[in-house]
Amino acid sequence: MGEISGTTIMCLLLAAAGCIALPLSTLLIYRKKTNAQWFPFLAGMVSYLFFVIMLEQMLHMICLGINSPIAEMMEQYPLFYAAYLCVTAALFEEGGRYFMFRMLLKKKRGRETAVTFGIGFTIIETLSVIVTILGMVFVAVTIKNGGVEAYLSGVAPEDLAQTKEAVQNFIGTNPVSFLAPFIERIPSLLTSVGLSVFVFAAVWAKRPSLFGAAVGFHILQTSFWGLYQAGILNQTMIVEIGAILISIMISYLAWKIYKKLPQSEIVPKEKKKIEKPARKFEKMY
Repeated sequence: MGEISGTTIMCLLLAAAGCIALPLSTLLIYRKKTNAQWFPFLAGMVSYLFFVIMLEQMLHMICLGINSPIAEMMEQYPLFYAAYLCVTAALFEEGGRYFMFRMLLKKKRGRETAVTFGIGFTIIETLSVIVTILGMVFVAVTIKNGGVEAYLSGVAPEDLAQTKEAVQNFIGTNPVSFLAPFIERIPSLLTSVGLSVFVFAAVWAKRPSLFGAAVGFHILQTSFWGLYQAGILNQTMIVEIGAILISIMISYLAWKIYKKLPQSEIVPKEKKKIEKPARKFEKMY
């Protein structure tokens, strides 16, 4: 059946490390340049956990559960299923952003808030990707050390055929392709930050049309993924390229909006150190 190569394990570990290093390094570099605060970053994490992990999944349990008439209809009409996935993802994620900017972050009006919030928003999804990758690392190490037969010996008889096929595909996969999750994090991060800028501007620049644009772009960006999940689009290359192109467009438009937004009123630490002697001088004279 073949063996797991050390290159496969190395690529998986590199992908996991890259997935977590990308958002964290982006955050640290951005904070160093702008003196942005941590709180919007944490608020972004909370927003994803509450609106996406909890509320959106609750809706999926209701609509896609066993004996659900909606689920039966989606099985008959895959295009409707794809539309459902895209629209619900857009409404919950962008609605969560709007709520957080409007309520929890109502005193944070600098444009740095949008960027750090977007990084925090995407990092929870990144952690779920890392967990999946580490699970694959565990399987790869187990097979490499004990062999395929030893790994399959612990599988239930009713799942043996399916698991054996999955292991064969896993072993036969080009090791370099396991770096794909890390590469996918780049457009994901750009999209999350870009849409956060859209919604932030919709709240504080009082331009509701930008919220509608964020929802629309989100639906467009996830449409390829939705069609893939529904079995309508089977070419993963088209899915990846389409998502990347739209994320670039979102990032470009968000950058134009970002430049017009006001900066935070917090003075960088370097400036504070320079200003202190001047203030003492003024008091003395």
